[in-house]
Amino acid sequence: MEYLPRILAHSFDAIICFGDRQQVVVWNPEATRLFGLTEADALGRNLDQLSATQSFAGILPLVRSAHDGEQLQRFEQTISLPDSNKAVLDIVITRVSDDESAVAPAVAVILRDLTVTRRAQEAIRQGEERFQFLNNLGEATRALTAPEEIMATVTRLLGRHLRVSRCAYSDVEADSDHFAIRQDYTDGCASTVGDYRLALFGQRAVSDMLAGRTLVVCDVDRELAPAEGAEMFNAIGIKALICCPLAQDGRLRAMMAVHQTTPRDWAPHEITLVHEVVERCWSIIERARADAILRATEAMKGAILDTSLDGFILMNHEGRIVDWNKAAERIFGAKRGEVIGQPVGETIVPERLRENREELARYMASHDPSTLGTRYELPALRRDGSEFPSEISISHIPGTEPPLFARFVRDITERKRAEAALRSATEQAEAAAGAVAESAERFRLLAEVVSLQVWTAVPTGELDFANQECAQYLDVELDSGILGNNWTQFVHPEDLPEALRHWQHSVTTGERYETEFRLRRHDGVYRWFLVRAQAMQDPEGNVVKWFGSNTDIHDLKSAQGDAERANRTKDDFLAALSHELRTPLTPVLMTAAALRGDERLPPEAREQLGMMERNISLEARLIDDLLDLTRISRGQLHLRAQQCDAHSLIGLAVEIVRDDAMGKGISLQREFQAQNSGLTADPSRFQQLIWNLLRNSVKFTPRGGHILIRTCDEADGHLHIEVCDSGVGIEPAALDKIFLPFEQGGGEHRFGGMGLGLAIARAIVDLHGGTISARSEGKDRGATFSVDLPGAMKPPLGLTAPAHSTEWLTHGTELSEHALPSRAALRLLVVEDHESTLEVLSRLLTRAGHAVTAAGNLKDALAAASGGMFDLVISDLGLPDGTGNELMEILRARHGLRGIALSGYGMEEDIARSRQAGFSTHLTKPVDFPQLQRALREVTEGNWT
Repeated sequence: MEYLPRILAHSFDAIICFGDRQQVVVWNPEATRLFGLTEADALGRNLDQLSATQSFAGILPLVRSAHDGEQLQRFEQTISLPDSNKAVLDIVITRVSDDESAVAPAVAVILRDLTVTRRAQEAIRQGEERFQFLNNLGEATRALTAPEEIMATVTRLLGRHLRVSRCAYSDVEADSDHFAIRQDYTDGCASTVGDYRLALFGQRAVSDMLAGRTLVVCDVDRELAPAEGAEMFNAIGIKALICCPLAQDGRLRAMMAVHQTTPRDWAPHEITLVHEVVERCWSIIERARADAILRATEAMKGAILDTSLDGFILMNHEGRIVDWNKAAERIFGAKRGEVIGQPVGETIVPERLRENREELARYMASHDPSTLGTRYELPALRRDGSEFPSEISISHIPGTEPPLFARFVRDITERKRAEAALRSATEQAEAAAGAVAESAERFRLLAEVVSLQVWTAVPTGELDFANQECAQYLDVELDSGILGNNWTQFVHPEDLPEALRHWQHSVTTGERYETEFRLRRHDGVYRWFLVRAQAMQDPEGNVVKWFGSNTDIHDLKSAQGDAERANRTKDDFLAALSHELRTPLTPVLMTAAALRGDERLPPEAREQLGMMERNISLEARLIDDLLDLTRISRGQLHLRAQQCDAHSLIGLAVEIVRDDAMGKGISLQREFQAQNSGLTADPSRFQQLIWNLLRNSVKFTPRGGHILIRTCDEADGHLHIEVCDSGVGIEPAALDKIFLPFEQGGGEHRFGGMGLGLAIARAIVDLHGGTISARSEGKDRGATFSVDLPGAMKPPLGLTAPAHSTEWLTHGTELSEHALPSRAALRLLVVEDHESTLEVLSRLLTRAGHAVTAAGNLKDALAAASGGMFDLVISDLGLPDGTGNELMEILRARHGLRGIALSGYGMEEDIARSRQAGFSTHLTKPVDFPQLQRALREVTEGNWT
């Protein structure tokens, strides 16, 4: 045993022995390296004392087991060395005892460091995996041609191989800051496809990428400050990352990144693989892009040659044809397959030009550079033996071996003819030049004697002549002041862009120029001019000259402005008049409707109240006619088109006027012959059209007369409607005027009304794309009104008049005899400055069971809203100290209230403003109480208890 110490000292294994009292009796140098305890420190220590050594703590239980009788234990364990590195150990723990001895057995622990072996094995495994991955990557991208497909495939394979949350490839722009991620792979996180700036990811990322260093972050929150990229990385869900830059030609070109949503210690081989993949991905993508460019270039060359008007012939060094294009087939009359391999000289050069054939052969043999690129004319031979003049050039194609040559052939037959025609035309032009000069002089003399501003311009738009009228108005010299483009300095700055745009359009297209703009007079005053110009064109349609004039329309423009202002004033007056007329009708209509519904009143009284309601509704209809006229003049009369049956709507209109007709003893008949009565129309406006025509006939038909409305199909797919009456007729002189506003035939106004019905009817027909006309045999011979509407069709089965089709007439009175279902009480704030309307509204709403608080102005309404709780506000729009819209905006913002607008203002813009202010619905006065009840129900739908 004298050699045992030396064996222990030089052993590559760590050998530790524990004695019968579980104390260390053998501790060699390798054990010192592994556990950091010298032999002197270790000898004599027992197991409990060694448990303080962290790397040894995991072995101690097994040593105790061996002392207790466990024979042999062998296992691998990874421990931390004193230098903080990791070591993989092959550990054998065994009992050392003499079965015949009474002494307690010893335990030997032999530890062999397998770290180098395992690393080598791991390196081999990683190398094999790397080789297999790269091989798979190459196979997967081999057939791909689109960069997007390559990016998607590479990021998917790499992301799955490394088991990361995200893998992305990006192209970097020339500024080395902006980059675009076009494809990425994700596993359980959001995609980051989009455009970014490198600077947003912190200075460390910028420095590493621009320096060509791989950015490796194992824990974003621990390694990066928020301002140094952590905030941006966290925003896209990254906690660990590897980002490899790729630089080419001294510039950052691309980046490949892998992301993990949790911190991760990246292995060196993972970092190396990402770097290698980005280089491969770049190479593959660049190759694909180059191939795509090459394919596009080849396709473009082929397309150019196939679409070229010149013949292209590819020849080899022997002068034989290798290829030729479709233009050559057309020019020479021979298909490609018929000439491939044939000598070009014998194929396209006439026999009589033998010298040229020999010259071509010499060129092929010597490649004489003096001929390269030279164009020359030569007769050429077609397949049928005919000859034609041609222009030929020959060039050598570089980089070909054996050499190839390109021969371009152009058929110049038409050019030769054109040259001959040009010579003839030149002679004729010279002969006509004198006449043109004389004509131009006559034009100049005429331009100087007219009172208009006259000018001419060249085809490109620059003025080359202006008469003295222009010069005197502008007070400039003709040569320097206005010619060319100098005229633009006299145009008002606000008008110049539009004037130039129109002028450039005319110069480009040759279309007539007509516009209006202001020109500055010599005293600095701007006046409006109508500017027109017409192009003079040659027989081919090319502009050769522009002739223009400026007409002073300043006074006319001022008059038009005054008229438009007066028209706006009239429209505003009508709107205000509508409000003032409608407002007092509301309490009357509501009271009449309420009383008519009272069964305690005598029938005669209730009938009279019904008469009052009908006349109030008629009065409202007349007001509506005034507003419709305003809508027509403003172009604001709109349609709500839908499928409808004209016969059903006509029937409703007939029933509406039947009482008036019966009151005069007039028979009212229908004759529906049309099979195609289906239309795409606005039901309400269509019924208004028919009602106006019928009402007009009733008005002008004497007692005992008759009215017939009939329909029939037209061959052109139109629906024809006629309203015929036996009335007073129409004088021939009045036929052209009856569709104008405020016209009533002879103009005596002895039949009442405002003369608006037919004007509105024509506007409705025009909006539907139809026509309307009137005819009459003369006075007391009756009249016939005809309407033709396009798009007639079979009416769909079961189609009836829409519920809203009579809203334009009834103003809700159809509900006046029917009580609405009772509902729970509402807390209502009613705001109305018209005392009678406020009083009636409050009384009827209170009688209906609601709790009503009344206010006559905006201030009182706001005070009431602040002191109480309300479910809804009903408000007029015109208040003494503000508007209902202002009130609604405040109540909605402060208390979340909804509201019903109740106003005499009923134009579209009035309704739109009330909706914008927060009103749920807009009722136009006069309004009867059932109509208001229905609005309350609709607004509060779902909130009743």
